[in-house]
Amino acid sequence: MEKTSDNPRNGTGLRFKLGLFFLLFNFPFGYGGAALCAAMAAASGRKSLWLIAGALVYGLSWIMFGAGILMAGPEGLKAAKAFRKRLFSRGKETGAK
Repeated sequence: MEKTSDNPRNGTGLRFKLGLFFLLFNFPFGYGGAALCAAMAAASGRKSLWLIAGALVYGLSWIMFGAGILMAGPEGLKAAKAFRKRLFSRGKETGAK
């Protein structure tokens, strides 16, 4: 029988926590990094360099997402979804019905 403290996906292991970190931060990393690179492309004379860098950052965010799923498992994916749902529904709870 497997101990729960030895299971990396029980919410306390380093693998689970790192996977959850990847799941939570892949979205702002991908879109934020791509937007920053697009802004740098607009401001500089080296547009192709910054646009390629933005595409690479966005692609890396998908790799983070996949690694997060593999590391945290279904429990981590549920926890990340619940966290994002709570984060983005804060203002809606206090609004008029």
